[in-house]
Amino acid sequence: MKRIYATAIVLFLIFSSTPSLLAQCEDVTIESLTNPGPFDVATLTEADGI
Repeated sequence: MKRIYATAIVLFLIFSSTPSLLAQCEDVTIESLTNPGPFDVATLTEADGI
C-alpha cells in the first residue's frame, strides 16, 4: 500500500512540474510572431478556390 502512495506522489510531482519545465516563452515577442523569417509566405483565401 505504501508503494502505491509513493508511486502516486512521484507521478503527481512529475506531472505537476512538467508545464513549468516546458513553458519557455520568455523570448516570444509580437515582432517574433509576426516576422515570417527567411521563408516564402503565401496567403490563400476562399476566393482562391480552396
